Amino acid sequence: MTASTRFRFASILLILGIGVGLSTAGLLFVGCGEKNHEIPPLDVIQAPTNLTSVNGNERVTLTWDASDNESSTNFKQYNIYRGEVSLIGVDPTQLDQLGHKIGSVPQGTTTLEVPVTNGTLYFFHVRAEPKEGSLTDRTNEVQAAGREEGVGVVIDEFISTAGASGFDFSTGLPVSLRTSNPNRFVADIYLGTTDTTNQDKPGGNLAIKSPELIALHTNADPQWGNLQPTSIKTMATTDWNVDTVTNIGQNDQVAVATDNFSTIYAFKTRDGNYAKIKIDAADLLQAGSRTITFRYAYQTTPNLDQF
Repeated sequence: MTASTRFRFASILLILGIGVGLSTAGLLFVGCGEKNHEIPPLDVIQAPTNLTSVNGNERVTLTWDASDNESSTNFKQYNIYRGEVSLIGVDPTQLDQLGHKIGSVPQGTTTLEVPVTNGTLYFFHVRAEPKEGSLTDRTNEVQAAGREEGVGVVIDEFISTAGASGFDFSTGLPVSLRTSNPNRFVADIYLGTTDTTNQDKPGGNLAIKSPELIALHTNADPQWGNLQPTSIKTMATTDWNVDTVTNIGQNDQVAVATDNFSTIYAFKTRDGNYAKIKIDAADLLQAGSRTITFRYAYQTTPNLDQF
């Protein structure tokens, strides 16, 4: 090989070496660039918690605590589920197909008013849904039921000769307890007095009473005594939205707190239905003809202590 040939061969090898080096460097550069642009893994969305419910007339209002990371880019929405039996144990992937999903709300929303049929018991829970990944665990399950309600109901003191002193929760109407009214036995409560020596004499402190106590009056209609008493309880709260009563006991009368119209009274009627009233006003000017005006709520499902 001549010197000239050897020179040309060496030059070719040098050029090839430089090209390979540049290619390798380019590959390394591209590789570094791809590593710097890796997409971070999406957040695992946490479950919402502390679901509560408030019953209303043909509605139930649900409230829950937000997911701890609902601001994540992977958060999609909250899903609300309802059944007429408990949904605990139902496969979460089947809830939608079985018709239990009743709605969804976006992040930042933790309250939903749900229409219901009064008298039907429902079971609710809430889950968060991510954009990618599986549904979260559920909140606690709550049971709730719509109830009847009304405002501006007026009943009269029992010894008054006019007006209606009783009230029927099932119809939402005042009832006259006079013997001239053949439908008087539908009354669940009546307005009397706390006097125990001469029942409901004029001037006694007002009391809400069970109608079966009328049988204790002199010459009273004895049929009242055959009725199952209505149980009555003064609630320890002034929050109208508190919708459950416990340990209502066997009290068949309570004094009316005419100096505090935020008091709530709870009842279990002789038919086994639960109800509550809150007195809004009282006319106390003339003993024997006094009245109370109240709002009420009535659970139409027997033995369900939610109103």
